Amino acid sequence: MKTGRLLFMPLTIAVVMIISSNVYAQLATDKSSYSTAIGLRVGGTQGFTIKHLMGDRESAIEGIAGIWSNAFSITALYEKYENAGVAGLNWYYGGGGHI
Repeated sequence: MKTGRLLFMPLTIAVVMIISSNVYAQLATDKSSYSTAIGLRVGGTQGFTIKHLMGDRESAIEGIAGIWSNAFSITALYEKYENAGVAGLNWYYGGGGHI
């Protein structure tokens, strides 16, 4: 029982640190300085994501590839961004497919 607790604590600390650094990176990045972003997925489903902002910067295409123990998935999305009425806050909608 103690072994499980000993492994759980460092894992929890690592996850919190990763989440915190990602939030800081998103806050510190000027939104006009990039048009394509990539990311890694870890956990139950592992894989990667890629998002490309279109020329008007009000829409994007996103691809998600996921792998887990006995399966593989691919998702493609089209997203349209709209202002939510609060500075720095947007909402989005769109559609896509998933295999």
